Parts: sequence; C-alpha cells; structure tokens
Amino acid sequence: IDRALTNLQGLVSRRPSGELDPASRYWLGVAQLYANDNTSARKTFESIAEQFPYHYYGMRATERLSPLTINSSNKTKNTTRTFPVLNIHQTTLKQAEYKAAVLLGRAALIEDAAWYLRHLLERRRNDRGLALLAARASTKAGHHAEALKILVNHFGTYLQRPSRELPNDFWELVYPRPFLNTIKKATAESQGLDPILLFSLMRQESRFDPEARSPVGALGLFQIMPYTAEELAESAGVSEILDGGLNESSLTQPSVNSAIAATLTEKLLKMFDGTLAPVIASYNAGSDRVALWWETSLNHSDDFFVDMIPYSETRRFVREVLANYANYQRVYSDM
Repeated sequence: IDRALTNLQGLVSRRPSGELDPASRYWLGVAQLYANDNTSARKTFESIAEQFPYHYYGMRATERLSPLTINSSNKTKNTTRTFPVLNIHQTTLKQAEYKAAVLLGRAALIEDAAWYLRHLLERRRNDRGLALLAARASTKAGHHAEALKILVNHFGTYLQRPSRELPNDFWELVYPRPFLNTIKKATAESQGLDPILLFSLMRQESRFDPEARSPVGALGLFQIMPYTAEELAESAGVSEILDGGLNESSLTQPSVNSAIAATLTEKLLKMFDGTLAPVIASYNAGSDRVALWWETSLNHSDDFFVDMIPYSETRRFVREVLANYANYQRVYSDM
C-alpha cells in the first residue's frame, strides 16, 4: 500500500491530462482507503465527484463517498454555472441556408432542414443559438451522432457538471431514447431487463444509427455479429431472418436488432449474476474472453475488474457505457 500511495501521489502531483487525471486521483483515493486514511480518501473522492460528476470516475467516486459521508457534514457540492440566453444572430437569419431550413421544416422535411442548419453552422460557428437549433433538428431527424457532435463542440462545458437555466430538453438531446417503443417491446417479456441499459449500449455501439456497420461485420443499433444473430434469432422470436440463410438487411431493422440485443443481454446478465460491467464488456470483447477475466477478478470490486481489463478499447467501452447508464438514470425517471 505504501508503494502504491507514493507512486499515485507522484502521478497526481504531475497533473496528468485527459482520462489519466480522474483515474489517477480515483485510485489514489482507493489506496488511501486501504491505508485506513479515510479523511484523505474522502477529500480525494469529493474533489473528483465535484469536478467530474457525470464522468465514469466521478460516478465511482460518488459510490465510494457514500459510506464515508454518513457521519460527515462536509459533503460534496457540485459547482454550477448558468446556461446563457441564446438567440440566433440577426445575420444568420438572413442566410439562404437558414431560410431554406425554415421552409423545409414547415413542409415537414426535417432531415433536409437539419442538413441545411448543420451546413450553415460550419460557417457560423460562433452562433450558439443556431447550434442548439441544429442539434434539435438533427435529433428530430434521427441524426443523433450529428446532434451529439454539435452539443460537444458548442456546449461541452455544460455537459461536465450541473448548470442553471438549461433548456428543458438539453439532457434529452444528449441522452436521447430513439426507438423507445421498440426497446420497451424488446424488454417487455424479459426478467428484469432495464431498457436504460439497452439505450446506454446503443448510444455507445452505434450512436443510434440502425444502418451502422463495423469493420468486423457487426450490424445495426447494437452492433450484432451475424453469428450471434444466427445463434439467438429463434429464442429472440425473429427466426424469420434465417429463412434461406441470414438476411443481413433484416438484421439491421431496429425491431430485429433490439430483440436479439435484449435476448443477448438477458443471457449475459444470468451468466454474470446481474453484474453490469462484465455484461457490457462482453458486447465489446466477447463473453468467453470476459468470463476468464471475470473469474480472475472475483475477489475484487467492479472498479478493479474494469480497470484490469487487458484491452484498452474494452476498458474505455465499459467505462463509457456505465457512465451512460448512470446519466440515463439521472435524466429519466419514467423507466
């Protein structure tokens, strides 16, 4: 423990950037716990939870804080900022692309309207009123990846911690629920499968694009591999996609892809006794491989399992989906 404390304190003192910043501080707090220095651990976790409340390590720090703050009045308080009042610039209103978008929107041609707004935003990057409108139009058109890109580029600071005066739909734009009825139907007959988990996976796997295809051949909203579809189609109630061989175009249909994803997720939850981290890791690295990792980490907590995953891509995937899950729970109370 002493060596871990020394190394982690040295790393934190160098003020690393990016993901290493909250990660190093989080594990310093864990080391302080193991050294029975609860006061220092509490301060370390509070600083992470305050600075990164919606981040994976902020979420983990909040979990670690729970037993430490029961008898303490010094609980973390997230600093807040105020979202500005946004109006589209007068110069923007005069642009041909904006006028075209308005006409197309009135004609219910939302996809085309959203395209014109995004095209105009490339030239009018400082118009955040236009940016919010473009994000809303893109979301309505089903172009969620484009909407998220706009929100990150123009409102990134408001994604990091609580803010006052946010638009009512702001967090729903960041964490949308497309295909809601499809997801509810896919999970309706499952035993305790949380729809929010599927949205959290979908957000990371495909950015809600039903036509998404990966370089290795994964398809659709949940990036289902063809061999997985063949294995689970019958139990998922979509065996018709196997008539005459797997029909890949049918597999990309949201109803089919979601049904297989729900069946797969339920199977994985049973395999890993309801623990989310290895279930999520299995989507990225395969359940056979994850089962070996899980078996070697059974004496450790979930956070150890995640950060001991040997594949950096899978580690990052699990962290981001778990953060998605926590944020979906924060944004929605009706699921």
